[in-house]
Amino acid sequence: MPSPLAVVSLAALALASGCTFHNTARQWNGRLDRDGQPVFLQTTTTFGVQLLVMLPFAGDTRAEALVDAATAEIARHDNQRVRVVETESANWWYALPPLTWLVTPVMGSITFEFTPSAEELRLAAELERYQEQKRLERIEQDRSHVIPEPRR
Repeated sequence: MPSPLAVVSLAALALASGCTFHNTARQWNGRLDRDGQPVFLQTTTTFGVQLLVMLPFAGDTRAEALVDAATAEIARHDNQRVRVVETESANWWYALPPLTWLVTPVMGSITFEFTPSAEELRLAAELERYQEQKRLERIEQDRSHVIPEPRR
């Protein structure tokens, strides 16, 4: 009978395999790239499962699949100019041997720098103004409900 940890690990692997996540950094405090253009940074991460450490089973973590997924997401927002900043891959065959020798969790990640469209820049600036306004409101909110501790 497999241990509960092995069962939970396999269930988590099954749920996460083949998942692709996109994360975009939009706030650079007014900093520009070397060409004087504002840039966004997008990281695309894919999780997968391989059999016997090397045979792809679920989730394509190869570099060409990561580039395809990342550039498709960037193209959805009408962005043209991209630059690869970083790639990363991990193969966790050593996590829970011998279980992970049979079913191996893998991860691939690629980070692109891209020049956003004018509309995206406008939306990012609007969001930044809104967040700053909310931050100032939290700072200046009425604190009359707070009772100070007595002096000792």
